Amino acid sequence: MLGRTLYPSSAPNCASSHQKTWFFFWILPLFWVGILRAEDINRWHIKAQQTLTYDSNVFRLPQQAQGPSDHIQSTQTEWGIDGSTGRQTMNLSAQWQQNRYEKLKSLNYEGWLLGGKFHTSLPHRTALQLDASVAETMAPFNPGNAPVITERNLAHTEQWQGILEIGTPTALKGELIGRHESLKYSSARYAPYNLIQNLTAFGISYQPKAALFTRMALSQRRYERPQAYPYLNELGAERYERNTLDLEGRWQPHDRFQWQWQATAGPIRNLKSRLNWQATGHMHWSFLAQAQQSRQGLAESAINSAFNTRQSQQMEVQAQWNASAHWQWTLSGSWLSRRIQESMNRSDFSIPSIRDQTRLYQAGFIWKITRSVQSNCQIQRTQRQVQNPIPGIATYNYPFNSRGIFCGIGVTLPSNSAP
Repeated sequence: MLGRTLYPSSAPNCASSHQKTWFFFWILPLFWVGILRAEDINRWHIKAQQTLTYDSNVFRLPQQAQGPSDHIQSTQTEWGIDGSTGRQTMNLSAQWQQNRYEKLKSLNYEGWLLGGKFHTSLPHRTALQLDASVAETMAPFNPGNAPVITERNLAHTEQWQGILEIGTPTALKGELIGRHESLKYSSARYAPYNLIQNLTAFGISYQPKAALFTRMALSQRRYERPQAYPYLNELGAERYERNTLDLEGRWQPHDRFQWQWQATAGPIRNLKSRLNWQATGHMHWSFLAQAQQSRQGLAESAINSAFNTRQSQQMEVQAQWNASAHWQWTLSGSWLSRRIQESMNRSDFSIPSIRDQTRLYQAGFIWKITRSVQSNCQIQRTQRQVQNPIPGIATYNYPFNSRGIFCGIGVTLPSNSAP
């Protein structure tokens, strides 16, 4: 489901936005279903949920600023359709969410997400896959790498991707990938953070058996900021490129254990940067309870290119206990640490080393009342600490504490599946 702090979107504060929403949720789905025969539809589902959330610090302001608290009511709907005909498979999904604040009514908004996928098999062991998604929702008020904002700031994201798979008689497979992503904020203060990304890649994957998968790719990413940071214009940082070597793998010896990893390395042009790298690992193990762990290390200078070197480490642990067929308990914790080790020294601009840590704790339960109705509640606490905040632009590094309680009830219509 869409969340209050999901990826931001452009402002739907005009009639055209509502017309777009109606088009996505009614006209386009009906047209897509109309071109399929009834026997081509393999599955469909519809969900609806009503939630009430209490947030003790909506804008994630520091304690001394006494950020306002509020109650948020959310109405959410979701539906999806899967279909196939011949060598083609298609699926379409959509989500819509209406959020209403009790006191901060200027933050009220409607968020939505639409996604689709098309896959077709071609002669000579080749296949073509097309993906597209469009979303609009509220941006985080205190993201950590941008100014804190206390007004409605929606973000519009679009992603389009095409993958051409080239098979061989062996376990090797080639891939040609093209992808376009864009991000646009509604707030004028966030205009320098609007971003357009284009990717082209050629990869080779190897999967000798279902339990083992590896992939290597050479990629070129191009970034463009329509409105660059004022103090970066002389570097030409509004447009830059990154050529990388991408590695990833997956190992699942049995159903209760899975390990995934991914690594990317490559320099960034136009920023005089060093070799940038990123590595992530994820393990899933299930025995009576379920636990997940992920670790991430990141050193990069492109996303916030005022800095020469930035590092971050992240760790997350989750546990899930299925007490019975109707009760499920969850517990999770995450830790994220960012550190800027070097600064860009200029006669009029200097940034010292800073350290930024965020901790998040969550606990909750899910009660499956019937097969189609379930209720869930969750308690969340977030804490952020900052050492040596950036002088002059300290609003980028606000320490804060927040508490939240989330409860909701949802209804899912039984899925329709082909015999």
